[in-house]
Amino acid sequence: MRSKAKTLGADPDMVEKLYRQMIASFIKKEMAEFNENQPITLLDNIHRIFTTPMGAQRIAKNLLLPADTDPVEYCKQKIQSPLCTITRNGKNYYCTIDGITITVNAKSYTIITAHNI
Repeated sequence: MRSKAKTLGADPDMVEKLYRQMIASFIKKEMAEFNENQPITLLDNIHRIFTTPMGAQRIAKNLLLPADTDPVEYCKQKIQSPLCTITRNGKNYYCTIDGITITVNAKSYTIITAHNI
């Protein structure tokens, strides 16, 4: 590349620098797209999933869970099912199974909500 730049009358240092910046930008973009489409990341971090006390109440109410059912454990079991479809859109994972959707923040692994669809 440097020799071609020199042959064409361009500054080899500048061309090399621009080329490296361009390649770095492409790699960064591809890695971002790759990471956005990795539902396995949620499964790899299943142990980190939690919710707030208000979130647990909301989930139990929305899904009509029995009083003795832990909403977080219920959601974890659903998410781990091979029948669960996991997608990521922006900052959240959406887990769909058995007529429900569970929304999990992709950074903090907080269950935001769960509801019937």
